[in-house]
Amino acid sequence: MRPRKTIEVEQIKRWANGQLLRTDDYATDVFKSGVCTLLEEVLLRSGNYRGFMFECEGDVPRPHEKGYYQRKYF
Repeated sequence: MRPRKTIEVEQIKRWANGQLLRTDDYATDVFKSGVCTLLEEVLLRSGNYRGFMFECEGDVPRPHEKGYYQRKYF
């Protein structure tokens, strides 16, 4: 049997939050949507989901609006 490798959920969350703050050309909404989906699954399955907040100023963006995936998970 192969040994299992584990990683801290907090480490994944820090990495994902950093990806969601990116503004380069490769950090599209499609990319950030994938990061959110993966992170939410990890947080929910591990019992660590504590919500998120939007990082944009002003009104809360609606789905598919600019800034919708610019967020930080707790």
